[in-house]
Amino acid sequence: MRSYRVRHHFKASLPERGHGRRTHRESVLEGVGAARQLLGARGKSPVCWRAAIVGEPRSRSRTLRGMDSASTVLLYSGGLFFLVGLLCGAWKYHHVHQSPEAVAPVYVDIAHRAALMYAFSTVVIQRFVDASALPSGVELGAVLAQVIFFALAIGTYLVHGILRDTDNQMARPHRLGRRVLPDVIVRGFMGALMLGEIGGFAVLLYGAVTSC
Repeated sequence: MRSYRVRHHFKASLPERGHGRRTHRESVLEGVGAARQLLGARGKSPVCWRAAIVGEPRSRSRTLRGMDSASTVLLYSGGLFFLVGLLCGAWKYHHVHQSPEAVAPVYVDIAHRAALMYAFSTVVIQRFVDASALPSGVELGAVLAQVIFFALAIGTYLVHGILRDTDNQMARPHRLGRRVLPDVIVRGFMGALMLGEIGGFAVLLYGAVTSC
């Protein structure tokens, strides 16, 4: 039914024979424009709606063309975090299946949820990169400050999940396997993590607000 409406709308937009005021190309373009509106493709690029109508695949080079360094970092780090989250989900299920209480180790569960959360956080950050008018180098630095600490946090959870050495990494003494970490190291890492994540996003938020 929908294809009939598109064809009918396309045909109705073409001139009747005998009216030679418009060229055939103009008539076809007008018909395509009418079909585009009917399909709800308004606002998309010509490549997008053409692919939606005729099924033409978009090339990878066209998809990534013009992407800056900050966006590239967010794209690949977000994909990696999401993949780690999915793998941790399988790991978590394995422990739940093997446990008499049907419970996974604490940091296996935390690693699973944190990886998924950080994956979607990269999508949010990307929106602010798009809205920011700051220099590309500043945006890249702000993105790296967040992504690096996202990765370090996930890595820490994975290590504790593998070693099963603690249920609370903030509890004293701070254990890492058979070793005990000095309190100053843990405090310093957490301070740097908060500074990098909060400061990095604050820079992008400032760039987005001042660009309006």
